[in-house]
Amino acid sequence: LPISKEIAHRTLLRTCQAAKVPGFRRVWHRAQLVAVKKWGSELVETVLHGSPATINFANPYPYLIRFHPNYNAPQVELVSMSADVLGRPVTVIDVGAAIGDTALLLLERCGAAVRALECFEGEPALAEMLRHNLRDPRCHIHEVVLSDRLGPVPSLIRSQHEGTASAHGNELVNASTLDIELPDISPDVMKVDTDGFDGRILAGGKELLERAHPAVLFEWHPQLCKLVGTDPQLAFEVLRDAGYDRWVFFTKYGWFSHFGDERVDQLERLCLTSETLPDWHYDVVALHPSSKIDEVALADLRHW
Repeated sequence: LPISKEIAHRTLLRTCQAAKVPGFRRVWHRAQLVAVKKWGSELVETVLHGSPATINFANPYPYLIRFHPNYNAPQVELVSMSADVLGRPVTVIDVGAAIGDTALLLLERCGAAVRALECFEGEPALAEMLRHNLRDPRCHIHEVVLSDRLGPVPSLIRSQHEGTASAHGNELVNASTLDIELPDISPDVMKVDTDGFDGRILAGGKELLERAHPAVLFEWHPQLCKLVGTDPQLAFEVLRDAGYDRWVFFTKYGWFSHFGDERVDQLERLCLTSETLPDWHYDVVALHPSSKIDEVALADLRHW
C-alpha cells in the first residue's frame, strides 16, 4: 500500500502487542520485515518514554519495551534506590547513550531522582539523534569514543541493529577515557552498555571508580566481547580491583537472575555456546562495600 514511513511505523507500534497472538504473529513479523527492508535506515519521528524523538525506522527499541515489560527496569531501580539512600538527586553517567533511550526512560520514570546525566556516544549519527532527542538541561552530551587509554581503536559500526554501535569497524578512530573526560565529576550511578567494550571503558575510569564508588550497571555480553576483542572477564576484574564485591545479575529482559559472581566462568560458557538461549547476556549491577543499597530490594525491583 502507498503509505508513508511514519504511518507504517506508528501502525507497527500500535499493533505489536497483537503479535503475541499466535494467529497474528507471523503476519505482524512479515509486515515488520517488509517495512524495515523499505525504510530501515531512514529517520522517523515518534514518541519515546513520553518525549518526541527521532530514531531510525529499524531501531528495535520501541518494540522491545513493548514485548518485554521489564526491559531496562534495573537502570530505573538503581537510580531510584541511589537517590533514596543518599537523600538527594543523583548524577548518572550513561556510556553508550545511543539515541537517548536510557536518558528518556530515567527522566520519565524517576526524573525527580536525577540531578544530572552525563551521556556518552561515539557514533556520529547516533550522537546527532541524541542531541536532538535530549532537550532536558540536566543532560550533558559527550560525543567521544571511550576506551581504556588514549589512542586509536576500531571505529563504531552498527552491525547488530540500527539502535546500537560496536567497536569493530575497519577504520581506526581516536579514543579517550572516562578519567580524562570527567576528571572532576563524582557520579553516583554509572551505566555502561557498549556491545562488548564495557570492560575496557571501565578500565579507563579506574580513578573515577576509586574516587566516587558509584553503583555500576554494565551489559555483560560475552559474544560481543569476543567480537570486539575484549576479555569477557575484564569488567569483573576492573571492578574487583576497585573494591567492588556485591553483584546482582539480571537477564537481558530485565528480570532478576541471581546474586554473586562465583560462577562467572560457567555463565560465560552458557552465553557463548547456548543453543536454546539466542544472544544470551546479562545486565550486571556491581556495588562497592560503601554502598547502602540493599541488593535484595534491588533484585525485587520495588521502585519499578
